[in-house]
Amino acid sequence: MHSRAVLFVFLWWSQGCDEHAEAPPSERDIVAHQPSPTENEDPTLSAPLALPGDELAPLIITPSSATLSEVLAAKEVRRYVYLRTGSLLRLVATDVLPEGDAVLVAEQSSPLLADLDGMVEYVNPSGGFLIKSVEQERRTVLVISGSDPDSTLHAAYRFAEHLGVGFGLEGDVIPDARIEWGLSGHDEVAVPVLETRGLLPFHDFPEGPDFWNTDDYLLVLSQMPKLGLNFIGLHTYPRWSSTEEAGL
Repeated sequence: MHSRAVLFVFLWWSQGCDEHAEAPPSERDIVAHQPSPTENEDPTLSAPLALPGDELAPLIITPSSATLSEVLAAKEVRRYVYLRTGSLLRLVATDVLPEGDAVLVAEQSSPLLADLDGMVEYVNPSGGFLIKSVEQERRTVLVISGSDPDSTLHAAYRFAEHLGVGFGLEGDVIPDARIEWGLSGHDEVAVPVLETRGLLPFHDFPEGPDFWNTDDYLLVLSQMPKLGLNFIGLHTYPRWSSTEEAGL
């Protein structure tokens, strides 16, 4: 019985040695990294954008070369207008400002703003945005524009607040009652007080990120732009020692 046990241990040990003794893969065996589609994704709109809606409602316009942030801003304007008014606006990407009433969602360097004949008369500082009604040739164009694509997205969410929408990390607060809405009467500019604005969750609290699941992280990250935030960090502590804790 003892000899059988010794033999079993020897066979198990020798098998483990064989597994660890395998030669490392050669360069020919190493597969080169293949980037995922998102790594090569163009940061601008890669396909024509045209979403149908009420033919009598104003048109939402964004540039054909719009960045993903600008496209999201335009779609969010469309979504919140629908939720508050019941009117589904059409959305198109174009290089020419069409006739008729419209909502223009684009960063300030877009040529579409130049089509307004300089009637905006304001240049956003870094991180700033504007929401302005422009009367031009018997029509009204509501301009929602930031100094860059991210600021344009912040402007879109600020416009949603004008519609009565509230934002928090727990989600949106959208009143049930419908409202009347128009393109005229908007004239607001804003500049962030701080360049970096965000969250610093602590790991050592019951409500901290250690207990968040994937949906929790997605919720918090998706709500941050609505609150004008642009940074998230996870607070950690160094390895404890008597000298570090004593400040020595």
